[in-house]
Amino acid sequence: MKTPRKIYSLILVIFITFIFVGCNTKNTDEQEAQKNAKDWLNLYYTVEESDFEFYEKMNSGFKKEEAQEFISSLNEYEEKFKSFLSDSLFQNLEANRDFTLRIKEPYEQKYYIKVKNIEFEKYQEKNIDNTEKDKEQPMLVYYYNIELVQTSISGDEIKIDEIRKQISLQKNDDIWKVHLFRPVYN
Repeated sequence: MKTPRKIYSLILVIFITFIFVGCNTKNTDEQEAQKNAKDWLNLYYTVEESDFEFYEKMNSGFKKEEAQEFISSLNEYEEKFKSFLSDSLFQNLEANRDFTLRIKEPYEQKYYIKVKNIEFEKYQEKNIDNTEKDKEQPMLVYYYNIELVQTSISGDEIKIDEIRKQISLQKNDDIWKVHLFRPVYN
């Protein structure tokens, strides 16, 4: 008589555990997506002296015999962005020169940019629980508010800029990657 009761209790405990694990996975997915988005936004919006050096190198031209070194430097610089982005977004940003254009205004106006704060507000989610895995990949869409500190090269002027934009992340091979993103100067 006690054996069926133990089996029933064990089944109940396992069922409750699955429920909690399922709920926790969704939160973990969102945390991972937000962490990747935050890391991407920090990398994209931060403009430092090393970015200025790269920008100067890319815009100073090169001799024919330096072409391979020039292309290699460009590819190496762009590669640091690649791990955060879907292949299609990376190719789009690369083709539009967004990795270097993000530096143009700060370089010309002579200021650095540092990210002070990023906050996310969920706008939409699609297929996070993988119920329709064959039809569509999981996707999260957020509005983000980002606070940027612009400091003049001399360090005497500081301006805080607040931006609100949208970012979309898609899960590819169990990794959340930025799938849609509109650069700040658009």
